[in-house]
Amino acid sequence: MSATKLKILVLADERLIPKERTKRALVAKSPKWQMEADVVKVLYSLGYDVNVLGVLDEVDVIIKELKSYKPNVVFNLLEEFNYNPKLEAHVASILEMLGVRFTGANSQALSICKDKLLAKKIILSNSYIKTPKFIEAHNINLKAVNFPLIVKARAEEGSFGLSLKSVVNNKSELKMQIAELKNKYKTMPLVEEYIAGRELYVGVIGGENPKAFPVWEFSIKNKNIKYNIATSKAKWSKEYQKKLRVVTAEAKGLSRKLLKEIREQALYIYKEIGISGYARIDFRLSTDNQIYFIEANPNPNLARNEDFARSAIRSGYSYEKLIQEIIKNS
Repeated sequence: MSATKLKILVLADERLIPKERTKRALVAKSPKWQMEADVVKVLYSLGYDVNVLGVLDEVDVIIKELKSYKPNVVFNLLEEFNYNPKLEAHVASILEMLGVRFTGANSQALSICKDKLLAKKIILSNSYIKTPKFIEAHNINLKAVNFPLIVKARAEEGSFGLSLKSVVNNKSELKMQIAELKNKYKTMPLVEEYIAGRELYVGVIGGENPKAFPVWEFSIKNKNIKYNIATSKAKWSKEYQKKLRVVTAEAKGLSRKLLKEIREQALYIYKEIGISGYARIDFRLSTDNQIYFIEANPNPNLARNEDFARSAIRSGYSYEKLIQEIIKNS
Protein backbone atom coordinates (compact mmCIF):
# COMPACT_ATOMS: atom_id res chain seq x y z
CA MET A 1 0.00 0.00 0.00
CA SER A 2 1.48 3.39 -1.00
CA ALA A 3 1.95 6.24 1.44
CA THR A 4 -0.78 8.23 -0.32
CA LYS A 5 -3.30 5.49 0.50
CA LEU A 6 -2.09 4.64 4.00
CA LYS A 7 -4.49 6.05 6.59
CA ILE A 8 -2.92 7.28 9.82
CA LEU A 9 -5.02 8.10 12.89
CA VAL A 10 -3.06 10.30 15.30
CA LEU A 11 -4.17 10.03 18.94
CA ALA A 12 -3.30 13.17 20.88
CA ASP A 13 -4.29 14.90 24.09
CA GLU A 14 -7.51 16.82 23.45
CA ARG A 15 -6.28 19.71 25.62
CA LEU A 16 -3.33 20.36 23.30
CA ILE A 17 -5.06 20.26 19.92
CA PRO A 18 -5.73 23.65 18.26
CA LYS A 19 -9.41 24.59 18.26
CA GLU A 20 -9.27 25.09 14.51
CA ARG A 21 -8.49 21.62 13.16
CA THR A 22 -7.46 22.56 9.65
CA LYS A 23 -4.24 21.17 8.23
CA ARG A 24 -2.64 24.61 8.57
CA ALA A 25 -3.57 24.88 12.26
CA LEU A 26 -2.50 21.33 13.09
CA VAL A 27 1.04 21.82 11.81
CA ALA A 28 1.51 25.22 13.48
CA LYS A 29 3.81 24.85 16.49
CA SER A 30 2.97 26.10 19.94
CA PRO A 31 4.82 25.41 23.22
CA LYS A 32 2.26 22.75 24.16
CA TRP A 33 1.69 21.32 20.68
CA GLN A 34 5.27 21.25 19.39
CA MET A 35 5.83 17.48 19.27
CA GLU A 36 2.40 16.75 17.84
CA ALA A 37 2.77 19.50 15.22
CA ASP A 38 6.15 18.15 14.13
CA VAL A 39 4.80 14.61 13.73
CA VAL A 40 1.58 15.64 11.97
CA LYS A 41 3.47 17.93 9.58
CA VAL A 42 5.79 15.08 8.56
CA LEU A 43 2.88 12.68 8.10
CA TYR A 44 1.22 15.17 5.76
CA SER A 45 4.48 15.81 3.91
CA LEU A 46 4.96 12.08 3.34
CA GLY A 47 1.58 11.88 1.64
CA TYR A 48 -0.34 9.91 4.24
CA ASP A 49 -4.08 10.31 4.74
CA VAL A 50 -4.02 11.85 8.23
CA ASN A 51 -6.75 12.26 10.81
CA VAL A 52 -6.06 13.73 14.27
CA LEU A 53 -8.27 12.61 17.15
CA GLY A 54 -8.32 14.40 20.47
CA VAL A 55 -8.65 12.06 23.46
CA LEU A 56 -9.23 13.01 27.07
CA ASP A 57 -11.32 10.59 29.14
CA GLU A 58 -13.68 8.70 26.81
CA VAL A 59 -12.83 5.27 25.42
CA ASP A 60 -15.88 5.38 23.14
CA VAL A 61 -14.35 8.28 21.22
CA ILE A 62 -11.42 6.09 20.20
CA ILE A 63 -13.51 3.06 19.28
CA LYS A 64 -15.98 5.13 17.27
CA GLU A 65 -13.20 6.75 15.26
CA LEU A 66 -11.51 3.41 14.61
CA LYS A 67 -14.77 2.04 13.20
CA SER A 68 -15.57 5.06 11.04
CA TYR A 69 -12.11 6.06 9.80
CA LYS A 70 -10.66 2.52 9.63
CA PRO A 71 -6.99 3.55 9.87
CA ASN A 72 -4.16 1.31 8.75
CA VAL A 73 -2.00 2.55 11.61
CA VAL A 74 -2.67 4.51 14.79
CA PHE A 75 0.12 6.95 15.64
CA ASN A 76 -0.18 6.98 19.42
CA LEU A 77 1.00 10.26 20.98
CA LEU A 78 -1.02 9.95 24.19
CA GLU A 79 0.92 10.17 27.45
CA GLU A 80 -2.04 9.79 29.78
CA PHE A 81 -5.78 9.10 29.85
CA ASN A 82 -8.35 10.75 32.10
CA TYR A 83 -5.58 12.96 33.56
CA ASN A 84 -3.74 9.85 34.78
CA PRO A 85 -0.34 8.82 33.26
CA LYS A 86 -0.75 5.29 34.65
CA LEU A 87 -3.68 4.76 32.27
CA GLU A 88 -1.52 5.35 29.19
CA ALA A 89 -0.92 1.61 29.02
CA HIS A 90 -4.67 0.90 28.88
CA VAL A 91 -5.02 2.86 25.64
CA ALA A 92 -2.44 0.53 24.11
CA SER A 93 -4.39 -2.42 25.58
CA ILE A 94 -7.56 -1.30 23.80
CA LEU A 95 -5.71 -1.08 20.49
CA GLU A 96 -4.18 -4.51 21.07
CA MET A 97 -7.56 -6.08 21.88
CA LEU A 98 -9.04 -4.59 18.72
CA GLY A 99 -6.14 -5.87 16.62
CA VAL A 100 -5.14 -2.38 15.48
CA ARG A 101 -1.59 -1.57 14.41
CA PHE A 102 -0.17 1.27 16.49
CA THR A 103 3.14 2.99 16.99
CA GLY A 104 5.21 2.89 20.14
CA ALA A 105 5.38 0.51 23.05
CA ASN A 106 3.05 -2.34 23.87
CA SER A 107 0.78 -2.18 26.92
CA GLN A 108 2.90 -4.49 29.08
CA ALA A 109 6.07 -2.44 28.62
CA LEU A 110 4.18 0.79 29.29
CA SER A 111 2.77 -0.63 32.51
CA ILE A 112 6.18 -1.76 33.71
CA CYS A 113 7.96 1.49 32.86
CA LYS A 114 5.24 3.61 34.48
CA ASP A 115 6.43 2.08 37.75
CA LYS A 116 10.10 3.05 37.99
CA LEU A 117 10.58 0.79 41.01
CA LEU A 118 9.19 -2.26 39.22
CA ALA A 119 11.37 -1.63 36.16
CA LYS A 120 14.46 -1.47 38.35
CA LYS A 121 13.56 -4.72 40.12
CA ILE A 122 13.10 -6.51 36.80
CA ILE A 123 16.47 -5.37 35.51
CA LEU A 124 18.23 -6.18 38.79
CA SER A 125 16.67 -9.63 39.08
CA ASN A 126 18.84 -11.31 36.47
CA SER A 127 21.44 -8.96 35.03
CA TYR A 128 24.85 -7.43 35.60
CA ILE A 129 23.49 -3.91 35.23
CA LYS A 130 23.85 -1.51 38.16
CA THR A 131 21.19 0.88 39.40
CA PRO A 132 21.49 3.29 42.34
CA LYS A 133 20.61 1.75 45.70
CA PHE A 134 16.98 2.52 46.43
CA ILE A 135 14.33 2.17 49.09
CA GLU A 136 10.56 2.25 49.01
CA ALA A 137 9.29 5.49 50.50
CA HIS A 138 6.69 3.78 52.69
CA ASN A 139 9.48 1.86 54.44
CA ILE A 140 12.38 4.23 55.06
CA ASN A 141 15.43 2.13 55.86
CA LEU A 142 18.35 4.54 55.94
CA LYS A 143 20.77 1.71 56.71
CA ALA A 144 20.29 0.49 53.13
CA VAL A 145 21.23 3.77 51.42
CA ASN A 146 23.51 6.77 51.84
CA PHE A 147 22.83 10.49 51.53
CA PRO A 148 22.50 12.43 49.34
CA LEU A 149 19.28 10.81 48.12
CA ILE A 150 16.96 11.84 45.33
CA VAL A 151 13.18 11.60 45.65
CA LYS A 152 11.20 11.00 42.45
CA ALA A 153 7.59 10.62 41.42
CA ARG A 154 7.20 6.91 40.77
CA ALA A 155 4.98 7.08 37.68
CA GLU A 156 5.61 10.49 36.11
CA GLU A 157 7.53 11.15 32.89
CA GLY A 158 9.18 14.28 31.57
CA SER A 159 10.89 14.88 34.94
CA PHE A 160 7.61 16.00 36.48
CA GLY A 161 8.04 16.12 40.24
CA LEU A 162 11.80 16.68 39.95
CA SER A 163 13.30 19.93 41.23
CA LEU A 164 16.53 20.98 42.89
CA LYS A 165 14.79 20.21 46.20
CA SER A 166 14.52 16.59 45.10
CA VAL A 167 18.09 15.92 46.21
CA VAL A 168 18.03 15.64 50.02
CA ASN A 169 20.84 15.44 52.53
CA ASN A 170 19.17 14.44 55.79
CA LYS A 171 16.14 12.62 57.16
CA SER A 172 14.13 15.80 57.72
CA GLU A 173 14.51 16.92 54.09
CA LEU A 174 13.73 13.38 52.95
CA LYS A 175 10.45 13.21 54.87
CA MET A 176 9.37 16.63 53.60
CA GLN A 177 10.06 15.72 49.98
CA ILE A 178 8.29 12.36 50.27
CA ALA A 179 5.23 14.06 51.76
CA GLU A 180 5.20 16.71 49.03
CA LEU A 181 5.31 14.21 46.17
CA LYS A 182 2.86 11.84 47.82
CA ASN A 183 0.39 14.67 48.24
CA LYS A 184 0.84 15.92 44.66
CA TYR A 185 0.83 12.60 42.79
CA LYS A 186 -1.23 10.46 45.20
CA THR A 187 1.32 7.67 45.33
CA MET A 188 4.49 6.91 47.26
CA PRO A 189 7.61 8.18 45.47
CA LEU A 190 10.85 6.37 44.70
CA VAL A 191 13.90 7.18 46.82
CA GLU A 192 17.38 6.32 45.54
CA GLU A 193 20.97 7.36 46.05
CA TYR A 194 21.99 10.40 44.06
CA ILE A 195 24.82 9.52 41.70
CA ALA A 196 27.14 12.48 41.18
CA GLY A 197 28.30 12.56 37.59
CA ARG A 198 26.91 12.75 34.07
CA GLU A 199 23.31 12.37 32.87
CA LEU A 200 23.22 10.20 29.74
CA TYR A 201 20.42 9.05 27.42
CA VAL A 202 20.31 6.40 24.72
CA GLY A 203 17.55 6.33 22.12
CA VAL A 204 16.53 2.88 20.91
CA ILE A 205 14.28 2.07 17.98
CA GLY A 206 12.67 -1.33 17.68
CA GLY A 207 12.01 -4.02 15.19
CA GLU A 208 13.47 -7.49 15.00
CA ASN A 209 16.91 -6.03 15.57
CA PRO A 210 16.63 -2.89 17.73
CA LYS A 211 19.22 -0.19 17.16
CA ALA A 212 20.76 2.18 19.70
CA PHE A 213 21.44 5.77 18.71
CA PRO A 214 24.56 7.69 19.84
CA VAL A 215 24.83 8.40 23.57
CA TRP A 216 23.31 11.79 24.38
CA GLU A 217 24.03 13.98 27.38
CA PHE A 218 22.13 16.51 29.47
CA SER A 219 24.40 18.91 31.34
CA ILE A 220 24.16 22.10 33.37
CA LYS A 221 27.03 24.50 32.74
CA ASN A 222 26.14 26.99 35.48
CA LYS A 223 28.74 26.22 38.16
CA ASN A 224 26.51 27.66 40.89
CA ILE A 225 24.11 24.74 40.48
CA LYS A 226 25.23 21.94 42.77
CA TYR A 227 23.31 19.02 41.30
CA ASN A 228 23.39 18.08 37.63
CA ILE A 229 19.83 16.78 37.23
CA ALA A 230 17.20 17.22 34.52
CA THR A 231 14.47 18.85 36.59
CA SER A 232 11.06 19.59 35.13
CA LYS A 233 11.89 23.30 34.77
CA ALA A 234 15.26 22.50 33.21
CA LYS A 235 13.50 20.41 30.58
CA TRP A 236 10.51 22.59 29.78
CA SER A 237 11.29 26.23 30.65
CA LYS A 238 13.39 28.01 28.01
CA GLU A 239 14.08 30.88 30.40
CA TYR A 240 15.25 28.53 33.16
CA GLN A 241 17.40 26.61 30.67
CA LYS A 242 19.23 29.84 29.85
CA LYS A 243 19.74 30.58 33.54
CA LEU A 244 21.21 27.12 34.17
CA ARG A 245 23.02 27.10 30.82
CA VAL A 246 21.54 23.72 29.94
CA VAL A 247 23.19 21.87 27.06
CA THR A 248 21.96 18.65 25.44
CA ALA A 249 24.26 17.13 22.85
CA GLU A 250 26.13 13.99 21.89
CA ALA A 251 28.26 12.83 24.83
CA LYS A 252 31.93 13.74 24.38
CA GLY A 253 35.13 12.71 26.10
CA LEU A 254 34.17 9.09 26.68
CA SER A 255 36.15 6.12 25.40
CA ARG A 256 34.78 4.01 22.56
CA LYS A 257 34.67 1.06 24.93
CA LEU A 258 32.56 2.95 27.46
CA LEU A 259 30.21 4.34 24.80
CA LYS A 260 29.76 0.84 23.40
CA GLU A 261 28.99 -0.57 26.84
CA ILE A 262 26.37 2.13 27.55
CA ARG A 263 24.61 1.43 24.24
CA GLU A 264 24.76 -2.33 24.83
CA GLN A 265 23.19 -1.88 28.25
CA ALA A 266 20.43 0.25 26.69
CA LEU A 267 19.65 -2.50 24.19
CA TYR A 268 19.68 -5.13 26.94
CA ILE A 269 17.25 -3.13 29.09
CA TYR A 270 14.98 -2.47 26.10
CA LYS A 271 14.78 -6.20 25.37
CA GLU A 272 14.61 -7.34 29.00
CA ILE A 273 11.61 -5.15 29.79
CA GLY A 274 10.00 -6.17 26.52
CA ILE A 275 9.71 -2.70 25.03
CA SER A 276 8.55 -2.43 21.44
CA GLY A 277 8.62 0.57 19.14
CA TYR A 278 10.94 3.31 20.35
CA ALA A 279 12.32 4.30 23.74
CA ARG A 280 14.91 6.33 25.60
CA ILE A 281 16.98 4.65 28.31
CA ASP A 282 18.41 6.96 30.98
CA PHE A 283 21.69 6.44 32.81
CA ARG A 284 23.99 8.19 35.26
CA LEU A 285 27.72 7.88 34.77
CA SER A 286 29.54 8.29 38.08
CA THR A 287 32.77 10.24 38.47
CA ASP A 288 34.66 6.93 38.35
CA ASN A 289 32.88 5.88 35.12
CA GLN A 290 30.44 3.39 36.62
CA ILE A 291 27.22 3.08 34.62
CA TYR A 292 23.92 3.21 36.53
CA PHE A 293 20.54 2.50 34.96
CA ILE A 294 18.03 5.16 36.04
CA GLU A 295 14.83 4.52 34.08
CA ALA A 296 13.34 3.43 30.76
CA ASN A 297 11.04 5.78 28.85
CA PRO A 298 8.93 4.17 26.12
CA ASN A 299 7.46 6.62 23.59
CA PRO A 300 9.75 9.57 24.45
CA ASN A 301 9.20 13.08 23.11
CA LEU A 302 9.32 12.98 19.30
CA ALA A 303 9.67 16.70 18.63
CA ARG A 304 12.21 17.39 15.89
CA ASN A 305 14.51 19.36 18.23
CA GLU A 306 14.29 17.03 21.24
CA ASP A 307 17.00 14.57 22.28
CA PHE A 308 15.52 11.41 20.76
CA ALA A 309 15.12 12.84 17.26
CA ARG A 310 18.43 14.70 17.40
CA SER A 311 20.30 11.53 18.36
CA ALA A 312 18.52 9.66 15.54
CA ILE A 313 19.56 12.35 13.06
CA ARG A 314 23.14 12.12 14.37
CA SER A 315 22.89 8.39 13.66
CA GLY A 316 22.10 9.07 10.00
CA TYR A 317 18.31 9.29 9.98
CA SER A 318 16.39 12.22 8.65
CA TYR A 319 13.42 13.26 10.78
CA GLU A 320 11.13 12.01 8.02
CA LYS A 321 12.89 8.65 7.92
CA LEU A 322 12.61 8.36 11.71
CA ILE A 323 8.82 8.82 11.59
CA GLN A 324 8.57 6.30 8.76
CA GLU A 325 10.65 3.81 10.73
CA ILE A 326 8.37 4.19 13.74
CA ILE A 327 5.35 3.48 11.52
CA LYS A 328 7.14 0.53 9.93
CA ASN A 329 7.79 -0.98 13.37
CA SER A 330 4.14 -0.61 14.49
